[in-house]
Amino acid sequence: MAWSELIFSLFCILFIKYLIDFSIENRRKDFYLLSVIVALSCLQRYIGVAMIPTALAAILLLVKIPISERIKYSVKLLIISLTPLFLWVFRNYMLTSTISGRRITSSYSFQHNISKTFDVITSWIIPSFSPFHIRLIFTGILFFILISITISKYYKKNSGTINILLIQSVYFLIYALFIIILSSFSSLDPIPYRYLATVYIIFICLFFMLLETASEWMNEKIRINNFGKYVIILLCTVWYLSVITNNYKNVMFTVRNGAGYSSNTWRLSPTLKYIKNNPLNGIIFSNAPDAVYIISGIKAEWLPRRDEGFDNFKKITTRAGNKYVVWLNNVTERSYLYDIRDILNNLNLINRDRFPDGDIYILYDRNKS
Repeated sequence: MAWSELIFSLFCILFIKYLIDFSIENRRKDFYLLSVIVALSCLQRYIGVAMIPTALAAILLLVKIPISERIKYSVKLLIISLTPLFLWVFRNYMLTSTISGRRITSSYSFQHNISKTFDVITSWIIPSFSPFHIRLIFTGILFFILISITISKYYKKNSGTINILLIQSVYFLIYALFIIILSSFSSLDPIPYRYLATVYIIFICLFFMLLETASEWMNEKIRINNFGKYVIILLCTVWYLSVITNNYKNVMFTVRNGAGYSSNTWRLSPTLKYIKNNPLNGIIFSNAPDAVYIISGIKAEWLPRRDEGFDNFKKITTRAGNKYVVWLNNVTERSYLYDIRDILNNLNLINRDRFPDGDIYILYDRNKS
C-alpha cells in the first residue's frame, strides 16, 4: 500500500531543515520556503498543523532579530500556511457540512494512547519484543543521561547546535502530543507505527546528535584518545545488530506465514474457506468484506458504521432474498464499526455456523415473521 506517510515524511524533513536554517541565518528565502512547506503539509495531512506552533516558537524565541520583526514573520507564517487549509476546510463544509468528514468518539482512552505512543517510540531504540516496562525504563534513563550531558555542555552557550536540538525536540513532542489528543477524542486507527513513522527520521537525527554530544563530553572528561567515539561506536554496533536480528526474524516469519491477506491467518481461515466451498445464496454483510472477497471471491458489503447508526442499514435489510452476517474475529482495528454485541442487540440474527475465527449469522427482517 502507498500511504501518505512518504510524502509527509519528506515535508517534515524539509520543514526542520528550513526552520533551522532560518533560525540561524535569518534569510528570507528560507522563511518563505518554510511557509510553503507548512502550507503543503497542512493540505497533505491535517496533522501538518503541528508544524505551526513549532515554527512560531522557533521564530519568536530562537531567531536573533528584533521582536517587531519576529512578530511580523509569525503573522506572515500564519497567513501563508493557513490560508490554503482554510479554503480547503471551507470547501469541505460547503460540500458535506463538516470541515473534515464525520468522526465518531474514540474508543481509546488518553492513558491508552500515551502508553501506545511510548510503546512505539521505545521500540525504535530497543527491539519491540522486549517487555514494554523494560524498554520504557531503559529509554527513560538513556535520554535523561543524554539530555543532562547536552544541557551541561551547551548551558549558556550561543550555538547553532542548540537551535537544531531544540527545533527537532519541540516538533517531535508537539507532533506526538497532537496525535495522542486526536486519537483520544476522535476515532482513528490505534496509534501504530504508521502515525509516528513520519517523525521517525527526525527522532533518529535527534538521538544521534545527543549521542555525538555525549561522545564529545566523554572525550573532554576522560583523557583517553577518542574514548567517547569508541563508546558510541560500541553502543551503535549493539543497536544495529539487534535491529538486523529483529528484521531478520520478521522477514523469516513473513516468508513462512505470509503478510496481510496473504498470511496463513487469512488464507487458512476456516470461516472464509467454508464460504468459498459453500457459497451463501444471498447478500453477505461483514466487518471485513474486503477479506471475504479477496479470499473467497464472493462479494460482501459493510456492516453499519457507528456514525451512521442502524436506521439506514435496516432499510437495506428489507431487500428481497437471503441475508447473512459474516463476523471475523481476526479484525481488531476497525473501531468505527459496531462490534458484534451491538449488532446482536439491534438486528435479528440467528447463528448458522460457528468457526474458530468467526461466525456466520442469518439476518432476518424484524417486520417479517
